[in-house]
Amino acid sequence: MKRGIKSLICIALVLVMSFSAAVPAFAVDLDAVYSVESNEWEGWPQGPEIGGDTACVLDVASGNVLYSKGMDAQRFPASITKIMTALLVLKYGDLNGTITMTET
Repeated sequence: MKRGIKSLICIALVLVMSFSAAVPAFAVDLDAVYSVESNEWEGWPQGPEIGGDTACVLDVASGNVLYSKGMDAQRFPASITKIMTALLVLKYGDLNGTITMTET
């Protein structure tokens, strides 16, 4: 693997890990139980009750929310999020470019 690709992957993973650390532990209620909010929308089809605590399904083309369960709850990023971030960086990132970050 090229040195630039390894560096970019490391930076992406550090960024994702720093975002997960930015959510204070007390802000995440691991015992909360959420209902499927989209089932309460008038004229909208009923979505399934899922095993996950929270979920959100978006229409990519329009940005509309199609399914919502605890969508606004603060949660830690899942491991799959970290993997997906690395994959997106590898696919779409400029592996020879310079990355400039700010504190925010």
